[in-house]
Amino acid sequence: MNAIAVVRGRLEQLRTESGEVKEKRNALVDKAIQEARQLTQDEHNEYNTLTERRTALKAEFPVLEERLRELEADAQRSSDSAETRRQTGGAQVTEAPIYREDNQRDASYFRDIFRAKVEGDAAAMGRLGRNAAIESERRAGGNTVGTVSTPGGIPSGNAGVFAPPAWLIDQYVKLARPGRVGVDTFDKMPLPSGVSSINLPRVTAGTLTGLQSAGELTPLPERDITTDEVTSGITTIGGKQLVSLQLLNQSAIPFDRVLLEDLAMAYANNINTEGLGGSGTNGHLRGLSSAVGMVLQTYTDASPDFVGAGKLYTQIMKASATIHANRFRRPDSILMRPERWSWIASRFDTTNRPVVLPQANNPFNTISSNPDLNVAEGSVGQIAGLAVFVDPSLPLVGNQDPIYVYIRSDIKLWESEPNTETFTATYADSAGVLYRMMGYAAQIPDRYGSSIVQISGSGLSFPPTF
Repeated sequence: MNAIAVVRGRLEQLRTESGEVKEKRNALVDKAIQEARQLTQDEHNEYNTLTERRTALKAEFPVLEERLRELEADAQRSSDSAETRRQTGGAQVTEAPIYREDNQRDASYFRDIFRAKVEGDAAAMGRLGRNAAIESERRAGGNTVGTVSTPGGIPSGNAGVFAPPAWLIDQYVKLARPGRVGVDTFDKMPLPSGVSSINLPRVTAGTLTGLQSAGELTPLPERDITTDEVTSGITTIGGKQLVSLQLLNQSAIPFDRVLLEDLAMAYANNINTEGLGGSGTNGHLRGLSSAVGMVLQTYTDASPDFVGAGKLYTQIMKASATIHANRFRRPDSILMRPERWSWIASRFDTTNRPVVLPQANNPFNTISSNPDLNVAEGSVGQIAGLAVFVDPSLPLVGNQDPIYVYIRSDIKLWESEPNTETFTATYADSAGVLYRMMGYAAQIPDRYGSSIVQISGSGLSFPPTF
């Protein structure tokens, strides 16, 4: 079964279960109305349980629907590309990929970049050209062979910029995602080319409506709308690796993978670190922790716990209520460090039952669930219907590890696809080649600062005490 079918199947399952829960809940109310009475305590408890279950089900819908749109768009692009090649009778219909993961000794992408640019190797140039044609068809608005312009029109350098082969991009994604949990929860978009900043408009005072209180044919209330804008500069993020010519020409190991793993992991971690904790000054992104207008909520507690009056669960619900009141939308995500989640998972209620239960056991009337209690980074489950993510790169605030409650779609991140280049200047006398991966990013976390609540204080002293 393909990924689209799996996601569609899960959505259908959610719709069915959500409908069943709604019918059961309505049946309780209808029965009480027909009998001209209020709900009994048991019925009231069942009604609340059904409401919590329906809220949890509804929280999954936007995530699955977004994923389905991405999969359908990818499938459509692949279909369009295949149809175009079929209609034009192009030779690329049956041409195998130039650079394959299982054949890196005979056709190495990074080695060919060096040989084409520095040594003028015609065979290497030919392979890179054919690969560029294949990859430009594969991607929407694919890259072209040659130099490119960076945001602001800054020349990219004198080395060729080529479209990396498909398997390298796939490997980059696989390697990068575990190192960038936090920013992958944000609303991500491609960074437009040729720009030096990103600007988003914001309404600061809206129009006005009211009663025609002075009678007929009298003026209605009026107020001009006023706006400003939030902006982000373009941040350059990159990494490099210096390699000897001996290793480049004689290596029998999968050299492309070694290079990509080293650069991709560093690049991904850098993007994540900036997106979470960047100061917004001196070329840094404005990270989540620097969002202007973010609500700061203090949790003071000499004996912190997860459950109980005023404890951490109460603080999370308070943060959710704050977003309801100020942004008029429900939050959908919680971000914390893995140490804090492990601490939460270790807590017990007054009858010595764990407050976080494995989702596989279909727990009843629990405030939090998790398919896997032992997770170092990534999605770990839900608290009160909000998706919980843990990220070890989330910055500390002094000796505290803050927790963020927020609306994912309100935090905007733009990224370019990183480019790979090769240089030999200044390294020729030592028989070296410099490979570089570089890209650009911009982030606006605070178009609606009120959609982010940072919970911090003595109740979140780091490290947590188990």
